[in-house]
Amino acid sequence: MGKIDRVGVYRWPIFCSLALFVLFNFIQLNMMNVLSVYIVHMFNISALRLGFIGSAYFYTNLIFIFFSGLLLDFFSPKKLVLSAIGISLFGLVFFTVAPSELSLIAWRLVAGITCSFSITGSFKIIARFFSENERGLIIGLIGMIATCAGIISQLPLSYALQNFGIKESFFIIIGIGSASLLMVYIFVPSHFIKPAHHFFEMFRTSNKVFLNFKNWCAALFECLVNLPLFVLGALWGSMYLIKMYHMDGNSAALIISMLFLGHMIGAPCFGWLTDRMNSRKILLLFGSGVAILSVVLINALSFYSTTVLLLLFLLLGISTGTQIVTDAFVVGNNKDGVARAISLLSLVSVSGGVVFQPLFGFIVQNGRTVAAGYQHAMYVLIVTSCVAFILGLFIPNK
Repeated sequence: MGKIDRVGVYRWPIFCSLALFVLFNFIQLNMMNVLSVYIVHMFNISALRLGFIGSAYFYTNLIFIFFSGLLLDFFSPKKLVLSAIGISLFGLVFFTVAPSELSLIAWRLVAGITCSFSITGSFKIIARFFSENERGLIIGLIGMIATCAGIISQLPLSYALQNFGIKESFFIIIGIGSASLLMVYIFVPSHFIKPAHHFFEMFRTSNKVFLNFKNWCAALFECLVNLPLFVLGALWGSMYLIKMYHMDGNSAALIISMLFLGHMIGAPCFGWLTDRMNSRKILLLFGSGVAILSVVLINALSFYSTTVLLLLFLLLGISTGTQIVTDAFVVGNNKDGVARAISLLSLVSVSGGVVFQPLFGFIVQNGRTVAAGYQHAMYVLIVTSCVAFILGLFIPNK
């Protein structure tokens, strides 16, 4: 990696350009939830077909996360990030100017590929321009922006679609991506970021990253601590609250939004703390402990007030911010393979959503009653939080 390039005129514009890149990609990740109503109406497709189109993003993202880490460690991160933004913009513009089911599928496939470079590429560049005492906070801010994109892609996007239409709303998103492309081109200097190894040393040096026990502990910890977002925040949370607490849809959606708000609070806070504390282990154990307590209390009774549930889901969301501690650990301890190490974390984390979303549904479907099914399914999150706590014991402080 070499020494940190402390160029004051570059560092914060670089951060802003990467933040826009992450915002652009994560808006695309989450916008299908709102866009689905319009897609069904436009193309007269079935729910099954819509599900296939939506999942296209995750399949390409899962496949290319690994390759993005390899490429970013051996080729110019600036050129790869610029290429990713450009390809993503092309897919989005293609669907905007020529809307069809084929262009929609193409856009989702391309978005999944390019998003695999967003977090990995951002962390790779951040590791070069920010010192170890700053990276935790910066990585936390990137995580907060990614979560903010999830919020923007819901109610604000819905408002834009209702008042301006699909094309005009998409051009706003294209504008964010274009601004990111321009800022990365201007502010990220190519000559500061050079490949650390010859390309043919890729597989030999990759062993240090992919066969590292501590990296796998960090990856599994991040996967498990993120499951409330993947399982409750992305799919099952509203249904759980409606069935278990007999809420209406709007109240359930409000409570689930506390998960994302909590993550927005927790990510930069844990990032700031990991920069200033000598013990990462305390933060990991505290975060996973809060997750255990929150899930147990949520699942223990079915007559909490809305205020109590808002607080419990907020605490659960804050606990997911502990993933920033493992991100900072991996970036700091894999100096010759930052991108590959982050791609390992991302790959394992995304795989958790792929596995546990259907597992939760399977348990719900096979319960004696609907309520019993949801209650038993929530035990999965209690167990995974306990496993995360145990994994935290194996992750060193430095």
